Amino acid sequence: ALTAWIAIVMLPLIIATLLVSYRPKLRRWLGPMTTVALTLAGLTCVAGGFWVMGRPEMSAAAVVMITQFAFTIFPLRALVALGAVLPFFAMHEVLLFRAYGDGVTSISLILYSLGPLLSLFSGLLANMSTERGARERFRQGKIIETQRRTIARERARADVAERSRELSEALMRLTESGGPLARLVPGDVIDDKFRVVKTLGRGGMGEVHEVEQLADGKHLALKVLTGTIDREALMRFAREARIGASFDHPNVVEVVEVGVAPAGMYLVMELVNGPPLAARRERFGEVAWALPILAQIAEALASMHGRGIVHRDLKPANILLDGTTQKVTDFGIASLSDLPPEPVDARGDTLVTDRDPGLTQTGAMFGTPLYMAPELTAGSRTAKPAADLWSFGVIAYEMLTGSNPFPEPPILARLAGRTLEAPRALDAAVPPEVRDLVERCLSVDMARRPSAQEMRDALMRA
Repeated sequence: ALTAWIAIVMLPLIIATLLVSYRPKLRRWLGPMTTVALTLAGLTCVAGGFWVMGRPEMSAAAVVMITQFAFTIFPLRALVALGAVLPFFAMHEVLLFRAYGDGVTSISLILYSLGPLLSLFSGLLANMSTERGARERFRQGKIIETQRRTIARERARADVAERSRELSEALMRLTESGGPLARLVPGDVIDDKFRVVKTLGRGGMGEVHEVEQLADGKHLALKVLTGTIDREALMRFAREARIGASFDHPNVVEVVEVGVAPAGMYLVMELVNGPPLAARRERFGEVAWALPILAQIAEALASMHGRGIVHRDLKPANILLDGTTQKVTDFGIASLSDLPPEPVDARGDTLVTDRDPGLTQTGAMFGTPLYMAPELTAGSRTAKPAADLWSFGVIAYEMLTGSNPFPEPPILARLAGRTLEAPRALDAAVPPEVRDLVERCLSVDMARRPSAQEMRDALMRA
C-alpha cells in the first residue's frame, strides 16, 4: 500500500511541483504545491517508519530532514513552512509516545523526540533570520533606488529650468520679426525624442499634443507655441517651464523637458488623461465630492507658496482631474521670486488691461476676471499668495454651492468704480470650519484671508 501511495500520489506531486517552478505563469501555485508536497512527504515517511519498518529512528530522521528542507531549502515564509511541518511532526510525536514501552526505551523516546523538536526550532529561527535579512536588503535597495531617482529627477528639473532661460533668450532673438511658426501633425518627430500621437487641444497661441517618448514608449503631453509669437509670449512660456520644473509635487503637473524645434519652443509635461475641473460643472454643488478635490488644490497651493510661487491664474480650467488626484497646471503668468513677470496679451477668458497708456509693468494686469482678487486692479506684478486664496475661495464657493459668489466679478466692479457686493452666504450643508475659511478667502481685506496650509488642514479634517 505504501509503495502504491508513493507511486500514485507522491511522485506525480513532486514532479508537478518541479514543473511548476519552471513555468513563470504558474509560479503562484508553487508555494501551495510545495507546502502540500512537504506535508504529504513527511506524513508518508512517519507512517513508513512506524507502521511498515517498525523503526521509530527512521521516522525521526525523516522528520529532521524534511523539516530542514521546509525551513531552509524551499522559498517558504516562516509561518507557511511551520504549517507544512506541524502535521507530520505532531504525528511522529504521537506515534512515538504510543510506542513507548513497546520496544522504545526512555532514552530512545527522549532522543527520537528531541531531535525533531530541535530541528523545528533551529529551522524556524534560521528561516526568520533569512527573511528579516531579505526584507532589510529589499528595503535598502528600494531606498537606494528612490534616492537615485530623486537625484536624477532633481538634476533633470534643474537642467529644464536652466535650459528654458537659455532657449527663451535665443528664441527671442530669432523671433524679433514675429513670424508665424509651423504646426505639428501626428507622426511628426521632435528633436529625435518625441513622436506626435494626436492633438489634444489648440488655442490662439499654442497647441497641446499627446506624444510618445521614443526612448521608452512613455506617453507625455507636449505644449508648443504656434502662430505669430512675440517676446511676451516667449517669456510666459519660459516661465511656465521654469516653474513647472522647479518642484515635484503630486498635485502639480510635472515638466520633464523643454526645447526648440522647427515648430517653435516646446515643453513636455506628464500626460493627465482626465478632464479639467471646468468640465465637471454639473457636479458643482455636491459637497462630499468637492471637499477632497479642494483639499488637494489647497495642498498644491501650500507647496507653491512655500517656494515663493504665486499662480495668479487659478481657475477650474487650470485644474486637471486625474482619477482621484487633482493637478494644478498652466504657470504661464505665475510669479517666481527670482523671475520678474511680464504682461501677457493672452486670449480667451484671460484679462489683460492697462489702466493708463503710460502705465509701467507694475500696473499691468492679467488673469481671469471671475477669479481675480480685487486688489489686482493695482497690477498683477505685486500679487501676493492672498490673491491665490481669493481665486481658491471663488472655486471653492462654486464647487460647494453650484453658483457664483458674486453677481459680477469684483475686479470689474472696482475698475468701473462700483461698490463691491458681499458674497452670498454659503449653504448650511458645508462644514462650519470650511464655511468660515471660504468666506474669509473672499474677504476684500487681504489680511483676513487664511493661508493655503490653513485651508488644506481644515479641508482634511472635514
